[in-house]
Amino acid sequence: MTGRVTGTSEQKLAETERLSGVGSWEWEPAADRVWWSAELYRIFGLEPGRFNPTYAAYLERVFSEDRARVEALIEQALATHEPIDYEVRIVRADGELRVIEAHGRVLSDERGAVAAILGTVQDVTEARRAEEELRRVRLELERHARDLERSNLELEQFAYDASHDLGEPLRVMSQLATRLAREHGDRLDEEAKRLVTGIVDGAERAQMLISDLLDYARAARDPFERAWVDCGREFEETLELLAETIAERGATVTSGELPTIEAHPVQFRQLMQNLIANALKFGAEEPLEVRVVAHRQDGGWHFTVTDNGIGIDPAQAERVFELFRRLNPKDMQAGTGMGLSICKKIVERHGGRIWVESRPAGGSVFSFTIPDGQIGIVAAFGGAGEPTG
Repeated sequence: MTGRVTGTSEQKLAETERLSGVGSWEWEPAADRVWWSAELYRIFGLEPGRFNPTYAAYLERVFSEDRARVEALIEQALATHEPIDYEVRIVRADGELRVIEAHGRVLSDERGAVAAILGTVQDVTEARRAEEELRRVRLELERHARDLERSNLELEQFAYDASHDLGEPLRVMSQLATRLAREHGDRLDEEAKRLVTGIVDGAERAQMLISDLLDYARAARDPFERAWVDCGREFEETLELLAETIAERGATVTSGELPTIEAHPVQFRQLMQNLIANALKFGAEEPLEVRVVAHRQDGGWHFTVTDNGIGIDPAQAERVFELFRRLNPKDMQAGTGMGLSICKKIVERHGGRIWVESRPAGGSVFSFTIPDGQIGIVAAFGGAGEPTG
């Protein structure tokens, strides 16, 4: 089939197809007349005039394993007059295997018989290779993620077991050193007393570190089940727990109206305690004020714990959540540097995030988000958008 387009129209078609990478064809089955556009010849690596594009010749260019499927699809289109769409491998004239996407539409004559089929062909080899590479990379990433998760679980289990096992000998060491100082202190010189005190202090610090390691491991490995948590009640219980520290610091700790949310009860309580304790620990010389508020945001809750303490260098804002990270000299503040790491682990298990910002007037604002659970949420202030006070 020739002469479908001529002159300027043929040039415009050839240019359009070259730019789009889509070749076109027509086939009259009754006479087995076939016409290919210049772009279609290029896709098959053939030259016009040196190749006769019959239906049989086209099938010979289809990869042998795909040929029967293509014949069946074309026969079905001829019988039903339905559109034909398929993807198939072809063998170019130079032997290269390519993948094409073919589409065809059946034209009927006045008697309802098949007059012709018009269609297009596009080489989609590179697109399919890119998709396959993306699939391969995704599977590789998923495998690495599984390996990393397994390694993390093994490491967390090791930390949990090791921390638990180390606790008892350290406790015994501390008890023996304390007993030595108590029962034989009068026979020890000043240097010996200093060494015994160092042993006791070191053992107590190691026990504190082990306790925090166990808390961190529990935050990562304990079964995670949400329940309704009254944040206002958790806040009040935290104040009772930290009452002695609050009194020693002469601090004022207040809150806005806090919601009832779906969260892990034990972990949320620990999160609240760690953040308030952290604010109390790093207070300034002036009367210390700590305030906890929450507001509704993006399908969850945004909590802030604000203080007027010594503040945090903005350059260190991310590092404060790292394991064992202490941004202040050890002789200034007691602790293991794990409290905020535990907070980060808890928030992440809830699907939220945590960050800290310095206040222009001094102090810090620790923020964290807790997304809603699957059931929904009940706000203590009746669904109002902002807390009061």
